[in-house]
Amino acid sequence: MGTFFAAGFKVWNKAGTWQALQQSNAAFLDLSRRRCLRELQAIHVGRWFLAVQSAIVASWLSLDFAVHRLPLRPYLFGIAVTILMAAAYLVWFTARERRIVGDLRSFDGFTEP
Repeated sequence: MGTFFAAGFKVWNKAGTWQALQQSNAAFLDLSRRRCLRELQAIHVGRWFLAVQSAIVASWLSLDFAVHRLPLRPYLFGIAVTILMAAAYLVWFTARERRIVGDLRSFDGFTEP
């Protein structure tokens, strides 16, 4: 279900950002701004999606540990891997967000007289 949500969101989020409506610098600048804003929206949704998926994995591992289907060492390993992967994705999201905000600022510089 999560895969279908992510794929559907990606298609919906990219709608209207495939090509400029006109052949001018202003139209290309507008298209670039829309792409950046859509990427920021995707990062925001990605963070929430990561939180939900991490909560599901942590709950699943904890349940298996609680009913004694999973020994302590594999449980701790699974939790550690989940935390490390979530941290890596958060670092990646933050780096992309900073780059996009910088791009938006430079686009704003093009529009000011």
